[in-house]
Amino acid sequence: MVEAIQKEENADLAKKWSKLLEEGTNKMAYDILSVPTEDRESVIDQLYNPEGRLRKKVSVERAYNEVKAERLIDAELESSGNSNDASGEAVDGETNDSDMGKCMQRASKEIVEGYTKTAIYLCDSGVLFNKKTQNIIDQHEMSIAFLAVMRYIII
Repeated sequence: MVEAIQKEENADLAKKWSKLLEEGTNKMAYDILSVPTEDRESVIDQLYNPEGRLRKKVSVERAYNEVKAERLIDAELESSGNSNDASGEAVDGETNDSDMGKCMQRASKEIVEGYTKTAIYLCDSGVLFNKKTQNIIDQHEMSIAFLAVMRYIII
């Protein structure tokens, strides 16, 4: 393990990895080897809370899943652009497709990070046919149920 850290060309990564070896477990420091090189520093950062202390009950695998989820959400937000008006806000209190898309992306992140395995998401049927939403549904093998609401007016 120490040899791998010493061979690391990125000085910042080597420093963070050494700190992890000192403060964390040997397994955590060793598990960093299973993470792709370009993600190692981000994963180590994810293992620490904003105060600089190791997060409790967070494995390298979970931290790596969080990094991947953030990357997925950033890519989806970047590719979606801003198709709404300049403010990006809904008109007259209605929810716009962008808000629903963000909600689906958040649901995707929760699944990838392992916080949830089952969820119920209620949305307008139009959201389900959005290509980005379909990609999320396919990625997580989600089930879709339609609720048909009929309104009768009796005169």
